[in-house]
Amino acid sequence: MYMSEWLTMGIVLFIAALCGTIITVILSNRKKFASRVQIIASWIINCYFEFWILNCFRVVLLKGNTILSYSENIFLLFFDLIFMILGMYVIFYFHGDKISKGRQAENVSLLIMTVCYIALFVINYIQYHNINAAIYSILLPSKNFSIGMIVFVVYLILTYGCKVSLLWQRGSKAEVEVKYAVISLFTISIFVYPVLETYLTNSEEFSFSPGQVWYWYILFIVFVFVGVSIFCTLLKGKLKDIFLFLMWSLSICAYIQGMFLNNKLFLMDGKEAEWSIEVKITNLIMWCILLGVLLCLYRIMKNSQKSILIYSSVALCVMQLVGGISLLPNFMSHENKGMVTNNYLSTEGLYEAAKEDNILIFVLDTYDVDFIEEVLEQKPDFLDPLKGFTYFPDTVSQFSRTFPSVPYMLTEELYFYEQSLNEYVDSAFEGCSFWKQMNEKGYQLYFYEEDENYIGESVKQMTANYTEQGHVIKEKISFTGCVEAIVRINNYRLFPYALKEYYTYTSGMISDLVVKERVLDLPMFVADDVEVYKQFRKNGLQISEEEKALRFIHLNGAHAPYVMTENGTRVNNGAGNDIEQYIGSMNLVYDYLKSLKELGLYEKSTIIITADHGENYVTTQLEENTNPILFIKPAGVGMDKEMQISDVYASQNDILPTLSEIYGIKYNEEWGLNLLSTQEKDKNRTRYHYYAVVENGLQTKTRTYKIEGSSLDFCNWHATEEYHEFGKYY
Repeated sequence: MYMSEWLTMGIVLFIAALCGTIITVILSNRKKFASRVQIIASWIINCYFEFWILNCFRVVLLKGNTILSYSENIFLLFFDLIFMILGMYVIFYFHGDKISKGRQAENVSLLIMTVCYIALFVINYIQYHNINAAIYSILLPSKNFSIGMIVFVVYLILTYGCKVSLLWQRGSKAEVEVKYAVISLFTISIFVYPVLETYLTNSEEFSFSPGQVWYWYILFIVFVFVGVSIFCTLLKGKLKDIFLFLMWSLSICAYIQGMFLNNKLFLMDGKEAEWSIEVKITNLIMWCILLGVLLCLYRIMKNSQKSILIYSSVALCVMQLVGGISLLPNFMSHENKGMVTNNYLSTEGLYEAAKEDNILIFVLDTYDVDFIEEVLEQKPDFLDPLKGFTYFPDTVSQFSRTFPSVPYMLTEELYFYEQSLNEYVDSAFEGCSFWKQMNEKGYQLYFYEEDENYIGESVKQMTANYTEQGHVIKEKISFTGCVEAIVRINNYRLFPYALKEYYTYTSGMISDLVVKERVLDLPMFVADDVEVYKQFRKNGLQISEEEKALRFIHLNGAHAPYVMTENGTRVNNGAGNDIEQYIGSMNLVYDYLKSLKELGLYEKSTIIITADHGENYVTTQLEENTNPILFIKPAGVGMDKEMQISDVYASQNDILPTLSEIYGIKYNEEWGLNLLSTQEKDKNRTRYHYYAVVENGLQTKTRTYKIEGSSLDFCNWHATEEYHEFGKYY
């Protein structure tokens, strides 16, 4: 170590030892503290210094900046645990005469602190699968501060709550029990169980982990409980009885709605939910009947009203808590993406082009041929920038959802959930020789795909923007965003159908609300067209040192929710317009093409603009045709040629064969056709579409549709009796 490093280490060690000593002396002074919560707070502060003293001590001994892990030296584990536990017991020993059984607020605060540390350790262990990392994370000052704040808030609430409760408890003991039983039912039914069930059963869809938000969530629940309690306390007589009955009855109705009446929920893919007026009215009638039955029961059992409220509330609370706990084993058995900071596809090279030869594949999610027609009605010149392109409007996608459309498009391998996702993707890419051959020809591969699991391991290792060592260097979790996410999830699950449509959401929307800012040392690619457009305008398109490159860019495109204007700016509060997003997503591509022209690379480039699928539906069967867009411009064709419209019967499985013909790649002729030279073979082919059947809001299987003739005529779509049931891997 250099002298400056020794000096810095000496100063840190001195400050840590000095502060630790001061804190210990203060803790030993019985006259200073009269409450256990102050001891807890002081102990947490002492933990900071003890922890850093340990680390500094080890660094000095090891003469380096590496902290030995517990797996390398198990003695360190026992040493740390004993040191920390003894520190806590020493503090309580000095304050033994101050501990009083009557100080309930302090006892509860201590219990809360213990539970928080245990929960934090379990969460960290699930996240890192390493005891050393789990304990190290617990001891970080930021984590101790979070726990300390929770303990402090709980202590204040309980302390001052006890004083206020003297006013609350002027009534009988039964009245107090009724009040807290109903408030507990309201809190658990409306704000606890729905969120837990949604997150624990769909954790892989969100970009944050429980460890990042649990303290905000608990804080919010505490605020709700205390706030409702205070409001209830301010009410008197009949008004309080009415309020308690309304909370009780609405909580039961919401519980029944969430458990039994939500058989028509739409998939959370961002599409605007539109239930028929019959469904809405029927659901409202059922709510009215339920409320009427509960009111009659409440009035008839006049002498047992308090017992009814107490026992029913407690029973429902226990049922929901047990239900939530039962989801934990399944949650723990799955790796949560929000806990992962590595193994992803970054934005590296997104705003660059190779100096000689470029292959660009733009995939605009859900972009249907019908959307192009809608835009052309308003803007007849909308497709004018596509000089040299050939437009294939009569195109069929094999699947109706992003997965498995994207892996299929890249491998020509069908998938019906007969094996795990990773097994399918890895084997499909392993069996597809196209990417290896392109790499051998000198093409640097880039895949800009939000879900890196869609790209097989064998190809990811050849991918220039695949990183295994990205780390979060800055992250900001929003408390208000957490609250809004909780409210949105709960209202969508628990409200009648007439109100649900105002609270639709996607996992991405919830993640954006919760995580206000996340900065990685190597930025992760996210299919946020607004952000991509913003960064493109900021960075422009630069020429890299590479001779050849192939870039696969999967963007949000025409996928709902509609948050993009035609100029590429963001629309907030759900005020987006579908047509504007159709225009905006294509304008992003147009600006990219414009930059290629300015750099003199347009004519040299092969460019494909397509979609993973066309308009997707949430029905049990197709009611109209669905056609993804497909535009192709081969290298060698430039600005001097107007866009052509082809009547070729195209399919998604023709993309790789077309590229293979252009670049001299050997491929399996069973894959499909070269769309630039079909020699009328397309007219005799039968195309297939595997439609994802949606029943009660869930995809359950695919139904095979045979298309004979033009796919633009729905009469040529023939529904077969061939189904592929989704098994345990869905």
